[in-house]
Amino acid sequence: MINLSAGLGRYATILLFILGLGACGGGGGAGGETVPNTGEVAASSSSSSGTGPGMADTQSPAPPANLRVAGATPGSVVLSWTAAADNVAVAAYDVYRNGSYLGAVSATTLVFVDSSVSPGQPYRYAVKARDAAGNVSTVSVEVAAVAAPAPTSKDAAPPTAPGALRASGTTTSTISLSWDAATDEVGVVLYEISRDGVVIASLAATSLSYTLTGLTPATACTLTVRARDAAGNQSAAATIRLSTLAAPPSSASSSSSSSSSSSSSSSSSSSSSSSSSSSSGSPSSSSSGSSGSGIPSINSSSSGSSSSGGSNTPAIVTPFSAEKNIRLTYSSDVQGLLTNPLKGFMPFARKTSIFPHSIEWFYIPLRDIMTDYTTFDWSKLDAQLNAIAGRGHHAIFRVYVDYPKRATGIPQFLLDAGLATYSYSESNNLLSETPSVSPDYRDQRLIKAFANFISAMGARYDGDSRIGFITAGLYGFWGEWHVLDHPKAGEPVGWTMLQSDKDLLLNTYKQAFKRTQILLRYPNITTDAQLKTAFGYHDDSFAYRTLGPVSWEFWPQMISAALTDQWKKFAIGGEIRPEIQSTVWDTWPNTVGQDVTTAIQTTHVSWLSSGTFDTPLTGTRYDNALRAHKMLGYELNVPAAAWAPQSDGKLHVTVKMENRGVAPFYYNWPVVLQFANASGALIGAPLSTDWKLSTVLPGTTQTFQTVLPAVPANAKELLLRVSTPLAKRQSLALCQCRSRQNGQYVAELDGIRRAGGPVSGFTAMR
Repeated sequence: MINLSAGLGRYATILLFILGLGACGGGGGAGGETVPNTGEVAASSSSSSGTGPGMADTQSPAPPANLRVAGATPGSVVLSWTAAADNVAVAAYDVYRNGSYLGAVSATTLVFVDSSVSPGQPYRYAVKARDAAGNVSTVSVEVAAVAAPAPTSKDAAPPTAPGALRASGTTTSTISLSWDAATDEVGVVLYEISRDGVVIASLAATSLSYTLTGLTPATACTLTVRARDAAGNQSAAATIRLSTLAAPPSSASSSSSSSSSSSSSSSSSSSSSSSSSSSSGSPSSSSSGSSGSGIPSINSSSSGSSSSGGSNTPAIVTPFSAEKNIRLTYSSDVQGLLTNPLKGFMPFARKTSIFPHSIEWFYIPLRDIMTDYTTFDWSKLDAQLNAIAGRGHHAIFRVYVDYPKRATGIPQFLLDAGLATYSYSESNNLLSETPSVSPDYRDQRLIKAFANFISAMGARYDGDSRIGFITAGLYGFWGEWHVLDHPKAGEPVGWTMLQSDKDLLLNTYKQAFKRTQILLRYPNITTDAQLKTAFGYHDDSFAYRTLGPVSWEFWPQMISAALTDQWKKFAIGGEIRPEIQSTVWDTWPNTVGQDVTTAIQTTHVSWLSSGTFDTPLTGTRYDNALRAHKMLGYELNVPAAAWAPQSDGKLHVTVKMENRGVAPFYYNWPVVLQFANASGALIGAPLSTDWKLSTVLPGTTQTFQTVLPAVPANAKELLLRVSTPLAKRQSLALCQCRSRQNGQYVAELDGIRRAGGPVSGFTAMR
């Protein structure tokens, strides 16, 4: 957890319940239908989603069926299968090769591309289904595959676009698509479906239809379908804009007050049945909201409206005297999402850009900090951190001693003591007016200095609120833990650090940093299997040397090291390879380098250094870069919430949170609840929970619960927010609803309270 030195006075609000009102987006919104009393639970308890609140899901999914090889190239094998069944919902599929874990895909993706095969080699594959509670199915039937022989020429031709994209059916909560098959000179292996620019599913080439579910009435969206061949070539998009049907008029709206009361009683009984069904693992039968949420659906006739004389005006009513639940509408069109903290593209510090970002990168030489073995001057490092935090951003940085074409970063006291250094011409180093030198990494004085520095840096900065992540640095060119093989006389390898010293430094990092995550460049820098699992990793040749098939590329190394699940606890970051930064956004999908979408989805990367900030982007290139920027890291959403008054005056609150991104939010910033009055002013102190954002993995939903003390008499709203550690706060926005712009609340702009609203930074549910 990041040290919250700024206290709980700084908030990035991620959710505001306007209690008693419908969810934003219209149709099937939150109403006043009562739900059964769930009973008091231990304060601040949390459980996995899939059944009713407090009920554990222990039933495993069925194994995936019809596993088959959909295509094979010299560098890849494409698998597809039929969706597995589960009592609640499948969250992900785990893929195994030759009996070992290979990787995972979300529940909506029934295709897996293994890009780490060798031409002509045989492989065996199997798949397991996994639900949000962690229950795992038995293994599927195994299939055999052989990677294609090495080609005489590369397949560079993309498939044709899918034809005649059309709606084959719509309801108030679903849209069904159909299309004609695309063609390819070798063969189409999958179709990729996107909604409003975000990939939501991948289907085998034999599938020519798809149904979106869990939508709200009168919801419009832009849908695209693309074809992909086994070589990774992607077709142009077939695009259509469609909408769900509008909700029919509610019969309750024309009823008398007495019949309304009768209807309300009936609704309570119906909701109780729905809750019971949900607790046993059955998805909600309502078309309002997402199925299988574990919280019953809401009748569109709101008791809140009834209590205000039947008016349809969204007036805030006293909501805490009865049990209620809310379904919230997903939306990716929310102010603040593009600058969510600790994710996305980042510039070098001090670079100005109109491109959205929340993190900044910098290098700093060790000689600027370390003056002797045990003495340090932290002023230059602190100055960088303070400047970045002052802009409302987090810092990611690396300390180096050898940066090609820059003056040496070796501390002067080591040079004065006689530390040997070596000149080199690689990376045009000698063309610089201030060429760097490589130190003797086998000199134990240097190793001692490195270890002392790591310990001192951890003592001072572990958990520092200004820092997002630190890359290990220190050793090798650019601090990337690699040097060229320059043997000294009589030695087979000359410049490479001894393995025992590498392990010493890694263990020192592990001991010094318990809260701030450290990222390594390569998983093969140690042979200690346990030590490898203590860090995140960064790919500094992203979308160029990421996916394979060469064994030393980033993801093949992660597979070889059994680290394909490392992203679930530790961040993956990196840099788009400099050689492709100027052209990678010319087209979408990109035709320069490796496929960006596949690289992001495979590695679960959260942040990337990018040339996006070096040259201002416009038009198509800006749009394509922004599209990739949105795909990085987490995407948190609250689909549903509920509350129930207790006999002792306390309030039992349940919140469901899901992650639609590719990675978790890695730090457990405190999640707090707070009441507000009718004008939006906060009441009392924030109420703490022990809810952990890091547990909400991609493709899963977590149910969080807590019991709040007595509700203030003038409370009209309940707010959920994340306490951010920065003094100039960086909002953490959720992917639903829009900010209310009626003078009560406005979206936060750089943490500044705006005129006309009592509290800044809230995203209002209406």
